[in-house]
Amino acid sequence: MLIMLNHLLVFFFLTSAVNSSKIDGFIRSLGPVHSGIHCVNTKTGESVYSYNQDFLFVPASVQKLLTVAGSFFILGTDYRFSTYLLCDSIRSDTVYNLVLRGSGDPSLDLKSIELLVKHLKSIDINNIQGDICTYSRDLDTLPLGVGWMWDEGYYAYSARISALSCCGNYVTVKAAVTDGRITYDIMPKSDFVELVNLLAPGTENKYTVERYFDGEINIIVLSGTLKTPIERTVNLERPDLFTGHLFMRAAIESGISFQGMVRSIQTLPAVYETAAVFVSPPLFALSDSILNYSLNLSSELLLRKIASLNSLGASSLEGISLIFQKFSYLGLSTSGIVSKDGCGLSRYNLLSPRFLTSLLSLMLKQPGTSNLFFNCLPIMGREGTVNNRLRRISEDRARAKTGTLSGISTIAGYIVTKRQDTLSFAIMMNNFSISQNQIKNVQDSIILELMNY
Repeated sequence: MLIMLNHLLVFFFLTSAVNSSKIDGFIRSLGPVHSGIHCVNTKTGESVYSYNQDFLFVPASVQKLLTVAGSFFILGTDYRFSTYLLCDSIRSDTVYNLVLRGSGDPSLDLKSIELLVKHLKSIDINNIQGDICTYSRDLDTLPLGVGWMWDEGYYAYSARISALSCCGNYVTVKAAVTDGRITYDIMPKSDFVELVNLLAPGTENKYTVERYFDGEINIIVLSGTLKTPIERTVNLERPDLFTGHLFMRAAIESGISFQGMVRSIQTLPAVYETAAVFVSPPLFALSDSILNYSLNLSSELLLRKIASLNSLGASSLEGISLIFQKFSYLGLSTSGIVSKDGCGLSRYNLLSPRFLTSLLSLMLKQPGTSNLFFNCLPIMGREGTVNNRLRRISEDRARAKTGTLSGISTIAGYIVTKRQDTLSFAIMMNNFSISQNQIKNVQDSIILELMNY
């Protein structure tokens, strides 16, 4: 009986251990790629697999795990952003000098704007006298994150950052050839954005999209030839004014008269009334979208909101300092770690695989937040940026956040084993010239092997 029991224990050990040599082979197959991997059992702290786990890597969007975790601790999972409609006064059916004051709500969109307008209508406001002003100085006013590349361009992923943001601070431009002529559209529509169409029908899509800001308006120019329909996102300068113009359009369309201008202000009126407030969904719901769809702007707004707890308008770097202080208080070492932005576009960020697994493990030990954080990460093969990875293979047992920049591919998250152990893992790969697909295929092979633990 004792001999049989020993054989069973040996069999269990062999079938539950990770094949380290197999993972080593996956890494070698990539050639001279700077790679680091760490995987631990979150309950026991046992290291399941390690390779360059203390080396530093540019994390790309995996940086968002740090930002969301910090916001859970500092702001609280139920925190809600508020966007205010202020005014000099309200008399009868008229509001005087309306002020849109932003606090960094990443969820503000056209529906939110319409709700603010509907509230004005519900209190019988039919006229705005004076101007519609925007105020966005409660948060850091730098429009880009620290360390962002100067040539990121007009793409939505590098949208300008403002305490008063709306619709992701970008527009979607569509163009097509219809009956031999170019048709085009832009959404959302705003007087703050002008589309100049220089496209012509052609035998191929050979076009350019350029965006200029003349200090008064964003000008988007389409030029070249078009054969098949295109759809492009274009970020905008001065998103606070963009938001103001969207509000103006919604107000006029609702029947509220307005003859003034949309402008920004540097200081709030000494005395004002609050005409309306829009409140965002709770932070845990916003974070689900941030991690599922890797929303850069939202991440930066979280970081700046944290910084503003020290003082209004404080630098985003102060937000990182507050997050690091909180991590240290909870026993998570940040020694040697470098963070410069909230979303991961900065190449100045440097994290280690061990730091990420320690952070992920820490999050599962926090009463009241562990399930919320775990569920925010998208399920591999089903959701968000990992919906096409390990499809029909992961069995909903892997949740992960990815990070991708040129020459950089990272992924970190949780694996639930068949024994119902939860592993935290981080796979970081930098400095490569081979395709992202090759890198991701190896990462997925490593994750599958870790799932056998």
